[in-house]
Amino acid sequence: MTARHLMRVIAIAMGCGAIGSASNALAAAPPARRFVLEARIGGGGSRLFPDASAIQGGEAMGYGAAVRALSWLRIGYEHNGVLREGGPPDVSGGHTDQFLVDQLVVASVLPLGAKQGIGGPRLRVGVGWASLKTQYTLDDQRTNERHRGVAYTAGVGYTLPVGAQFSIGLDVGLTRHDYDDGPVERADLIASTFLIQIHP
Repeated sequence: MTARHLMRVIAIAMGCGAIGSASNALAAAPPARRFVLEARIGGGGSRLFPDASAIQGGEAMGYGAAVRALSWLRIGYEHNGVLREGGPPDVSGGHTDQFLVDQLVVASVLPLGAKQGIGGPRLRVGVGWASLKTQYTLDDQRTNERHRGVAYTAGVGYTLPVGAQFSIGLDVGLTRHDYDDGPVERADLIASTFLIQIHP
């Protein structure tokens, strides 16, 4: 056997070994499960229209559940919220906070399909109901004003398996609220959150 032939044999053997290692790693990863429960917490920002106010930061959180309808598709429900703090008290000592909340039906695309298991990338879009609650607090007395509308969302995320039934990751989402009435016509929201998933 010449040196050239020997190098070819070694290269083929190394290639087969790499493919085998990847296959073993894929087989060792936790398999895909039908149901998933999710909780998210992090930071968010919001802008209100028609005033086109500056983006204001606040806390963001949410939770949801989904079922794997196809190897590459999950259908689920999400309940999300972003807090918009009103800043320092007014001349009367009162303080205003706004809570931008939505309840959504969401479709999540899993690009790796059946090979993805309980981790990997996802792309999600959703539509549902929006709510803007303005809460004014003065001397432990609270008054609330609520407006409702329609919400649309799109986001991208990535998770890593932690054991056979848990995964952790990050998610970034953009959401729009269109309100039916009130001084606020629309709200644009962005949220960047850490997420935990349970795959029962």
